[in-house]
Amino acid sequence: MPEKQTVILCGKSLLIDGLALKLKNNNEFEVLMAVDVAEAGQRIESVKPAAIIVDSSKGENYFETLVHRYPSENIIAVNPENSDALVYSRSKLDCFDDLKKMFKDHA
Repeated sequence: MPEKQTVILCGKSLLIDGLALKLKNNNEFEVLMAVDVAEAGQRIESVKPAAIIVDSSKGENYFETLVHRYPSENIIAVNPENSDALVYSRSKLDCFDDLKKMFKDHA
């Protein structure tokens, strides 16, 4: 059985609770909850998460704060109002093919 990937969910909303339930029911993920950025930071420092997911509809600047404080992490802001997802991921590009792969991965 492959090792579970850790995902940190940041914020308190029905969207975050729904994502937590969906991810917990999937055997591929371990879900850690964080009420705010400070708690997310504590979680980030104790584990290497596959992603940190925040609800961007709440008006808090969690996404921007996390990107600023943890630029090497994969941070995803989701908005239930318009189904948008904003993804920040620092990727290392060693060659042009890496750049093309990034385009395909996000298309």
